[in-house]
Amino acid sequence: MPRLISGDDAPSMTLPSIDGSTFDMSQMRGKKVILTFFRFSSCALCNMRIRKIKQRWQEFSEDTVMVGVFDAGIDELRKRMKKHDAPFTIVADETYAHFESNGVSKSFGK
Repeated sequence: MPRLISGDDAPSMTLPSIDGSTFDMSQMRGKKVILTFFRFSSCALCNMRIRKIKQRWQEFSEDTVMVGVFDAGIDELRKRMKKHDAPFTIVADETYAHFESNGVSKSFGK
């Protein structure tokens, strides 16, 4: 399985978002996207990282598209992420398929 590296074309993915919509990566064509994979929704380090990104969000350019992909069910993820009110898209990879197809290693914390 190939690992994503900076500058690669974004992988194809359509995933449920915590805002109730369906995120479709093909709609981001032509944009610069920051794609980040998080462990699971209750991961303390992942939650801390989201808080840090939120605190520094004004440092990103206005056209920044960031997508956080979690190894979680959408209902659980929506419940846990509500407290963050993140200024970027958070989606659930409920089957772990996108983690695997993009070379993301399994976390030992779950």
